[in-house]
Amino acid sequence: ESDDEYAEEDDDDDNDDEDGTEMITVSTSEQTGMASFAAHEQLTSKLKVAQVECKALRASLRESEKTREKLLQELVTERGSKEKLDTLESRVMELEEDNRDKSLEIQGLQSDLVDVKDLYRNQLTVLLEEKASTLAEAAKAPEPD
Repeated sequence: ESDDEYAEEDDDDDNDDEDGTEMITVSTSEQTGMASFAAHEQLTSKLKVAQVECKALRASLRESEKTREKLLQELVTERGSKEKLDTLESRVMELEEDNRDKSLEIQGLQSDLVDVKDLYRNQLTVLLEEKASTLAEAAKAPEPD
């Protein structure tokens, strides 16, 4: 076993390509390390994206909560307004009924007033006729001398 054999073996281990350029061989552990690094970088990138999305979602949630609170306050106000409206509507109905009653009462009183006027006219006519007949009789009667 001579040095030539080692030299031949050494030549076989050469990473020279046929055109004389050196080939780079990467061991399996180096490939695993590179893949692991790439996976780590990819996960880190995804984590950053997820954190940004989470922050945006939290901001959106805060805005939604503010809107929800505002809408709840409006709802309470609207319910109060609805109750007030119901009260006012029933009051309007009561006043309309009172108005109808008063209108009927006014019509009745106007009718009574017309009747009273007719009675006074008739009575005045009767009195005038009596006065006229009394005057006519007095004018026909001879005057005592």
